[in-house]
Amino acid sequence: MKTLRFLTLIVTVLMFSIELNAQNNSTLTGTVKDPIAGETMVGANVYFKGTSIGTITDVNGKFIIKGIPIGEYTLVISYIGYENYQEQVEIKAGTSVHKNVKLVYSGGVNMSDVVITAQARGQLKAINEQLAADNIKNVVSSDRIRELPDANAAESLARLPGVSLQRKGGEGDKVIIRGLSPKYTKVMIDGVDLGSTGGNDRSVSLNGISAYSLEGIEVVKSGTADMDADMMGGAVNFKLRSARDGLNIEAMGKGSYNHIKRDYGNYQIVGSVSDRFFNNKVGLFLMMETESVNRSAQVRNINVTPINSGIDTSDIRHYQQVLSDENRRVNKNGITLVADYRLKNGSLKFKNFYANRSTQTVTYNQIFPTTSRTITLNTTDRIEESIILNNNLVYEQEFGKFKVTGQAAHSFNSSESPQNMQFTFTNDGGMDQVPTNINPDSILNYSNFDVSRTLLQGFTLEPSSNNQRLVQADLNLEWAFTISPSISGKLKTGGKYKHQEKEYEVDYWNTGFTHSGQPITRQYIIDYPELFAPGETENDAYINYKYFMDPDYDASLFLDGEFADWPQGADLGKLEHLRNYVAENYLYDPDAPQSASYAKNEYTSNTHDYNGYENYYAGYLMGNFRIGSMIDFIPGVRYELNKTSYTGVVGRSDLSGPLYYRYVGMRDTTSYRENGYILPMIHIKVKPTKWLQIHLAYTHTLSRPNFNLIIPREDWSDAKPTKPSYIINNTKLEPELSKNIDLVVSMNNNYLGLFSINIFNKQIGNKIFKDFTRTVEERTEEFGIPSTLSSYNIDWYYNDKNGVTLRGVEIDWQTSFWYLPGLLKGLVFNANYTYTYSKAHYPHYETVLIKNPNPFLPDSLAYHKSTYEDRLLNQPAHTLNLALGYDYKGFSIRTSMRYQDNVKLGVSRVINMRGVSGSYLRFDVSMTQKIPYGITLFANFNNLNNAKDLRYTIGTLDKYPTRTEVYGMTIDLGLRWNLSVDK
Repeated sequence: MKTLRFLTLIVTVLMFSIELNAQNNSTLTGTVKDPIAGETMVGANVYFKGTSIGTITDVNGKFIIKGIPIGEYTLVISYIGYENYQEQVEIKAGTSVHKNVKLVYSGGVNMSDVVITAQARGQLKAINEQLAADNIKNVVSSDRIRELPDANAAESLARLPGVSLQRKGGEGDKVIIRGLSPKYTKVMIDGVDLGSTGGNDRSVSLNGISAYSLEGIEVVKSGTADMDADMMGGAVNFKLRSARDGLNIEAMGKGSYNHIKRDYGNYQIVGSVSDRFFNNKVGLFLMMETESVNRSAQVRNINVTPINSGIDTSDIRHYQQVLSDENRRVNKNGITLVADYRLKNGSLKFKNFYANRSTQTVTYNQIFPTTSRTITLNTTDRIEESIILNNNLVYEQEFGKFKVTGQAAHSFNSSESPQNMQFTFTNDGGMDQVPTNINPDSILNYSNFDVSRTLLQGFTLEPSSNNQRLVQADLNLEWAFTISPSISGKLKTGGKYKHQEKEYEVDYWNTGFTHSGQPITRQYIIDYPELFAPGETENDAYINYKYFMDPDYDASLFLDGEFADWPQGADLGKLEHLRNYVAENYLYDPDAPQSASYAKNEYTSNTHDYNGYENYYAGYLMGNFRIGSMIDFIPGVRYELNKTSYTGVVGRSDLSGPLYYRYVGMRDTTSYRENGYILPMIHIKVKPTKWLQIHLAYTHTLSRPNFNLIIPREDWSDAKPTKPSYIINNTKLEPELSKNIDLVVSMNNNYLGLFSINIFNKQIGNKIFKDFTRTVEERTEEFGIPSTLSSYNIDWYYNDKNGVTLRGVEIDWQTSFWYLPGLLKGLVFNANYTYTYSKAHYPHYETVLIKNPNPFLPDSLAYHKSTYEDRLLNQPAHTLNLALGYDYKGFSIRTSMRYQDNVKLGVSRVINMRGVSGSYLRFDVSMTQKIPYGITLFANFNNLNNAKDLRYTIGTLDKYPTRTEVYGMTIDLGLRWNLSVDK
């Protein structure tokens, strides 16, 4: 608090001195446009030569400079890729000067010959906005998003330095910034938080956000004090489109082809309209979208296990092979509505974004064991439905030298799985004896699978729901000042309040045909004889898989035809008919539990449920002091207070009863947490020459614990299949904290484009790890647990006091070759490379096998608690993006390559079980061709080289992948129509 009082005193003295030295209220306003494209230019630098007085153009290409001292100045307006504009301007006392400026593109000598290409224009917008920002960020411009579209917004982000992806079915899903897992990435729509899409952590899936509703995307690597601090990895801000001047109508339709499923039935249709009314004061933008696409994958898993689980250096062996055909159909719909009203010296905007996504995944699994003779077939049918809803009312108003901005926002995220069924069939004796640790490719040689001997063992139903709602309000006051022509700037202060509610619930129902299967199945066959072949059911004690096979299922293309003996898939309609029959006739009867054939698993259905809320309060103070024409000093401090209240479940589980875990003594309990932090943020920008900019930043950020770790959950069991266990959450977990240093050196001119080097270093404290404490006895005093539980195994998470180091370098080059002769001037090039290094101290138990001298007595294990060093989860050492584009008149093509090094995927006490991915290399091509009447034809060829997602463990790196996921190439063909009418 002493720091805050000191800063307040300094600001008060500064404000008083500024008022004494302010000379007048003279103002310069204007708009900057591209004369050929007719578009306003965002991020243009507007300044008086040789002074500190200046600003940048806003999202509407407008600028305003207030409090200008009397005198004559040289007005300069610069925008990389365009010729500088210069004009002598005389500022008189109390006057207002207005300038509308059109810049000339550097790529032409004769204006009649100049057409700035779509790719070049998008690149220049991103460069100028990036260099003009107070924070450190990368930008994906609206032109880049719309002209050569990616599959979704996440795919566009993956082309930026320091950004990698987690994919699902070949589609970008979650973003990793600078090697920090998705939960460390803050995701917003126009500054409003998106709720987490998972039930447990704070990560956000981006596959529901349409690129066509966006004006641009920002990836902030180093924030300022006016930004929330929970962006340890970085922050992604999706900026919605709004109405431009004149009537604008756009429509897009495309069809897609999925190679691994030979599926042509994919489509996307987008339409938007915008206009301004009442002398351009009122603007409306409306976008609607619908999409249906096949995101299937084919997967091969080689499951491994330690030979001796008690030894941390144990060798491993594979114990089963799982082949999975994931048939995934995604349907999306979205609406974006933005209304704005232009006030005098201000604006009022109401922004609305809605998207729903429904995914049905039907998976056929066949499990081939190496340690038993039973082949298992699982058929799952999972429906996932998600909703994103954002509403945001934004107010901006200038009062002389003051600017007031405020917003009231609402956000709602819902992720539900109303249907999640799995049917299990087994073929006893389906495998011959498999030699220990043979090559996994030979496992199927020992299969004598017989579908006629494959019997239904039961099914499960596991619906779940995850809902999160947020309300947010903030108010900011900004004051622009000019002390002298050499010193100017602005002061900014504000506060924010957020209330977030979170609820997660799951139910689990299962059958137990092993207890009473014969009467159920016999009765089902009797009641529905039309479902079965005549004369084949007399001796069936269980229902045979052959009765449910889908005659239309084709597996000939599965994993490139490598597994031609794949059985036919099941008929989902028949399986669901059986489930409904059992549920209606053999539901659990509490008065006769032993007769149950379909019951609710009380333990699984309750132990993970929780609900609660978080209240967030923040305030900040920051300044931007421009000293001469070279230096911007941007200090600030932020205070954040977070209060949480979550209710979880406490109980004891056992295996009493034939079908379900009982949950003895189950009750709800609530825990409260509160923590607050003062977070300094300092940025310094130095521009010693017009082509060189140096940006140095020192910031503090944080990451709050995952929801499932701080809910007051407890569970203990005497009857789990392994050793007795005790699960307790650490409700006192503190946020992880990071001190960050960034140094960005940017070189730019009209020939070079932008070449930048970003060196970053993060020192992370309070890192949350899972403890490998083996028994409660080692922590009895800490937990206050009864001594009767002292021998139980325990799960526990804690804040580690050893620091985590994360550092790296990002190199980025963006340029166009407009100065080359002839056709070569249409080339556009982007390249970025990122190297990331991290070192964390993971908890570990070193184990030693102690031989018993008595050969008739068992050996024993000795445990030594320690740590081991390794990199962070999901952090690649190297990423590389290359893109070469070419524009000629109405034709555009972009070829791109993405490379991502392997990442660490899992932690295990056994060294050889620790997971790691394979490296990833992918090639894409996008093309567009403009034809008359505002129509553009386009084609996208994604994953031309059929890149696969591969996973290994340390013990299989040089042998075989433990997981191979294939999603194949996709082709998009479509057209886009644009109509713009100036008024």
